[in-house]
Amino acid sequence: MSNRVFLVDDEISKYRAWLAEMELAGLVVETMWGADAAFERLWDIDREEVALVLIDVMLAVEDLGNTRFTEERTRSYLETGLRLLDDLVKQNPAVFPLRAVMISSSTVHATVANVRATCRRYAIPFWDKARIVSPLDLLDRIDDRLRELGDEGDDAREDA
Repeated sequence: MSNRVFLVDDEISKYRAWLAEMELAGLVVETMWGADAAFERLWDIDREEVALVLIDVMLAVEDLGNTRFTEERTRSYLETGLRLLDDLVKQNPAVFPLRAVMISSSTVHATVANVRATCRRYAIPFWDKARIVSPLDLLDRIDDRLRELGDEGDDAREDA
């Protein structure tokens, strides 16, 4: 199985410690800052290329005039990641939703409620960024999720 983790977040620079720790643990990390680029990269990716995809709920779009993620469809861009996940589930059911994890630091009640409902519907985790206390905590969560998925040989840490 793959050791590739995708992080889709428009604030990647805030998570350099996460990225460094994941790479030190032997994960191959690919980052994407926008919903359009993420959809383009992931809509037909093979299952063998993906361990997990961490998708932030509030994502940027590359071109407001030319995007599948419109203001109306994304609740004024507060739920772009949810629409990205919906589209990926339709286009690539071999990977999504199973390999997805929703992440967010949103405190908007309606948004958080919609994230929780979407995660229940797809039976995937929702990780509140504020509750991820360290890069090692993130690795523990990744390890746990991979074990849940039956990827026992894919622990994020290589005998660390």
